[in-house]
Amino acid sequence: MFDGSFKTSRKVNLSGRRRPFASTTSSSSTALASASVSAMRAVAMDDVAAGSKQELLLQSKRAREERLVQKRMQQASVKIQTLVRRVQTDQRTRATVFLALEQALTHVVTTSDIRATVVPTATLVPLVRQFLFATRAGAPSARLTQIAPERVVNVHNYLVLMLLVSCLKGAGQDANYLAVEPKDAQWYWQVTRLVEVTLRTLVTGPLLAAQDQPTSPHVLLLETLTNAARYSAQSVPRAQDVVDGVLLRSVATRTTIGLFDALVELVRAERPATDRISQLVVEQCTRVLSLQANSEQSTAVTIVFAEKILSVPCAINSVLVRQILQKPKSESNHSHTWFWERALGFFLTRSSSSNWTSVTRINRTVILGNILDVVAQSPPSPELVRVAFPLLSQILSPGLLRWVFANELGDSSMNKLLAKDPDAMEIDEDDDFRQSFGDDVNDVNGTIEDFVKSMREEADAISSYQIDQGLLQRVRAQCRLLCDSAVTSRVFSSLLASSQSDSSGNSMVSQVCEVYSTVLLSLGSSQVFNLVTTFAPPSKPVFAFLNAVQLEPGTTGSPSVINSLWQWITKELPVSQIRHGSDALARARVLLVFNSIFSHILLALDDETFYERSWPLRKQDLASVVEYLKLYVFETCWNVSSGMKAQSVASGKASVEDQLLHFAAVTSSVQLFNQLYDRDCRRGFLADSAWLWPAMPVIIDTVNLEAMEGDVRRAQALWTLMRSVESSTNVRAALVLTTIPQVFKFDDRVALFEKLLEDEKRNHGHIRNEFGNAIQIRVKRDDIVDDSFAVFHEVCAKSTSALKARIKVTFINEQGLEEAGIDGGGVFREYMDVLTKSAFSPEYGFFLVTEDQLLYPNHGARVVVQSPRELADRFRFLGRILGKAVYEGILVEPQFAAFFLNKLLGKFNYIDDLHSLDPELYRNLMQLKHYNGNVEDLALTFSVNEVVYGETITRDLIPGGASIMVTNENRIRYIHLMANYKLNVQTSNESAAFLRGFRDMIPAKWIQLFSPSELQMLIGGSANKIDVADWKNNTVYSGGYHPSQAYIEWFWSIVNDDFTAEDQSALLKFITSCSRQPLLGFAQLDPRICIHQVRIDDDERLPSSATCMNLLKLPTYSGREIMKTKLLYAIKSNSGFDLS
Repeated sequence: MFDGSFKTSRKVNLSGRRRPFASTTSSSSTALASASVSAMRAVAMDDVAAGSKQELLLQSKRAREERLVQKRMQQASVKIQTLVRRVQTDQRTRATVFLALEQALTHVVTTSDIRATVVPTATLVPLVRQFLFATRAGAPSARLTQIAPERVVNVHNYLVLMLLVSCLKGAGQDANYLAVEPKDAQWYWQVTRLVEVTLRTLVTGPLLAAQDQPTSPHVLLLETLTNAARYSAQSVPRAQDVVDGVLLRSVATRTTIGLFDALVELVRAERPATDRISQLVVEQCTRVLSLQANSEQSTAVTIVFAEKILSVPCAINSVLVRQILQKPKSESNHSHTWFWERALGFFLTRSSSSNWTSVTRINRTVILGNILDVVAQSPPSPELVRVAFPLLSQILSPGLLRWVFANELGDSSMNKLLAKDPDAMEIDEDDDFRQSFGDDVNDVNGTIEDFVKSMREEADAISSYQIDQGLLQRVRAQCRLLCDSAVTSRVFSSLLASSQSDSSGNSMVSQVCEVYSTVLLSLGSSQVFNLVTTFAPPSKPVFAFLNAVQLEPGTTGSPSVINSLWQWITKELPVSQIRHGSDALARARVLLVFNSIFSHILLALDDETFYERSWPLRKQDLASVVEYLKLYVFETCWNVSSGMKAQSVASGKASVEDQLLHFAAVTSSVQLFNQLYDRDCRRGFLADSAWLWPAMPVIIDTVNLEAMEGDVRRAQALWTLMRSVESSTNVRAALVLTTIPQVFKFDDRVALFEKLLEDEKRNHGHIRNEFGNAIQIRVKRDDIVDDSFAVFHEVCAKSTSALKARIKVTFINEQGLEEAGIDGGGVFREYMDVLTKSAFSPEYGFFLVTEDQLLYPNHGARVVVQSPRELADRFRFLGRILGKAVYEGILVEPQFAAFFLNKLLGKFNYIDDLHSLDPELYRNLMQLKHYNGNVEDLALTFSVNEVVYGETITRDLIPGGASIMVTNENRIRYIHLMANYKLNVQTSNESAAFLRGFRDMIPAKWIQLFSPSELQMLIGGSANKIDVADWKNNTVYSGGYHPSQAYIEWFWSIVNDDFTAEDQSALLKFITSCSRQPLLGFAQLDPRICIHQVRIDDDERLPSSATCMNLLKLPTYSGREIMKTKLLYAIKSNSGFDLS
């Protein structure tokens, strides 16, 4: 310790030559500094020659450095000495004052009975002033080190007793009687500070026993100074004014500890409500909050109270706080709600996002939890939501959310996006794609990694705070209310009420969406960045939020959250503003919330509610939603001149969170757009043109086919489209086709698909050009499936691509002879037709039919094979058959169920897809969903019974499901588990094997250009009635026939006027080997249908055909009726090529 003296000396060298350096101090710090400099000098001197000029310069430099170090050390010593002197002087001065106070107080106590005699104001005020100065108003940091603590406590107790007696018994101007006027500011200040000391003693000192509290002078003084009822009736009004002045000043002024601070300490210590000190503080806080001295002062008091209470962990649940807020009379029946509406409103006017940067993360978390508790404990209140959610948006951050829900994220957390997930974003390794888009393919993963890293760092920072872990868990439980129905149901009920009553809900919608968009972005995981809708639920907090706002309609026309949000969007963010890019971030937040809720609702929404009851939106609103989403994605992903593309979010200048928020809005829009399209495909509610983008080019001329052959995931494609403003149209068109192909016309997509097939065949020219190298197949018509299975298996054993070669077929008839005809392609088409009919026939055992005679895999087919391996091989063979037919452009007869076509497209099946498999089961499940009675009476369990070739097998839908009863509460889960089992699980192995076989021939991305119904047309052609006029216009003639001849006129008259639709299909099959017309019309046939003249002398010869050339050999019959008879006989016989 310094002794107060500090001397320096400096010796002057009168010789005129400066010495190198001489130390002027012997302190240890100086020695260390000198040693350090000397060490550096020694190192440097090794490189300098002795006696040289460099040595002299170096010595001078070192001397200057040492003098500078010494000077700084001297300055630091002076500052330290000044501070020490100041502290010592303060201690001595306050100790001197305290000793004088103690002496004066001793004189007063010994000369009078202070318990009965009122000490005059002139005597008491100086004593109180001296005590406050000596103890710094009782501040713990101002402890008198030279005075024993017991002496300070004794002086304090004496002063409290004297002030208590003076307040109660004073009768004149010389007394400190509260009812006596006037009171000057000095008196108010001193009494307020003494109240502060008293409060600190009561709430932070040793806990008084319950029996000692009523007689404690500190308790009595506090009660006396703050309760006018202690005085005579005639003095109460005047005393009350003084009490209010004391109270208001004890709170409004920035004291170290006032009434609200005392309340905070009591809440932190969890003091019981029965405690007398707690009761006293509660009563006085209640009185303060009820005072309306003036609006400015009342506002200040309310803000101080709100700040202090919200900063205490779990304070809203405290009994003391609830008692305070329930007592003030207000304009509403809900005083708790009314107060917090007012308090948070005041708080909101003073806060902004920048103000929160100075608040520690843990304190922000505590405030967040308390605000959510306020909302959860209040009835639905639009005003409370309006003031609470802007505060939440300022406090909330992704890292805070990650910390709150760390134990509930599981595999659905953001980390899943960084894993190798085929449905998540995966970087494409295609060089051509990288050359087109540069680093954008990597940028999305890097952006997500940065986002996840920042969340982890913030979450770890919160966890590192030194705070009681039990209390920390309680705060975390409070914050979880954000996604709990206790908050979300109130918030969205308030939103509904506000949107229906007045326009005040406009800002509320954007504020609520700002908060929950952050929740979805931070906790929604791959759900908001993934375009493939799956049955797996999102993370628990997001799932809880989405379920809480999914309000099922009680009756037709009942309001929905989706309807309220949509009406707000159309009013505040109209579709006309999308092109200009205005309010882009607000639009992204609202759309993300709207899309996520609507998408979640659609997963569980049955068609009866969606169509007949028009819930959650009417048909005209659905059309508006589709139009809005279509244009939003168009402007963000295609229109390079759009204002939205030029804004900072798209160009990468925004923050990481804003970039991902915008991206999530687009991906969720695409996901909802596709969901609505899938529902429209199942049961149309919009015209085909409603899904088309405006002014799109003909994709077959512009699309980059090489980009279509890569493996860019759809979400990755969207990110690239949003960021690659300068990329070429043909490459971007390819990416659009991987995400929302329905925005292009069906005919254009079919043409593109055929172009892709042509290029694929050209790439395999070495096995297709030379017909002599074709695969040779000899098959019996009666054993065509097994013969073909053996050939396909042998060919594919070498390479699956070998099956892409041409196939030359020779049929063996029932007599064991080769059928007439040379296979120039026509016999192969007939072979595929016969093979597909036989292989997919239910009699063969591998496929079953629905009530509508549509095919789907038979899950019981394992009993007709020798092993699971053979079962997989058989279904893969069937997939190859269908894939080969599509690959060769051959239309085949089998018609497949919609849910099975979904599997070919890589889509997931949901409850309403069950109608295509088992309409009766679907109706039963819908009846169960709307059943009004006790579901347990139906004796259903979470299991399903299957009958496989006479054997009944029970399978659990969930572990132990056979012993879990279906109840009113879990029936929705049962319904979806049952549908999921029937549609996705029961035939999963068979469908997977079939899909592998199909994709051996056709890449998945190519086939995903189409919807299920479009895929069926691709497989089997258009099911519409044959367009005879188009057929006629695209038919050529040879051998002497001409369109104006009577024979040709008879033919078209017979086909158009006399033939039924079945007869027309049979004739078409007779000529081309396919009964369905081409998807793009007869002009697409190559070669075109040709009618060749066959001159005859009689009418005995039948018409014949060469299907390989689409050629009809039509004899020159003598009359129209004879021609008709011969045509019908020819097309209805099944003699193959023997007719030729």
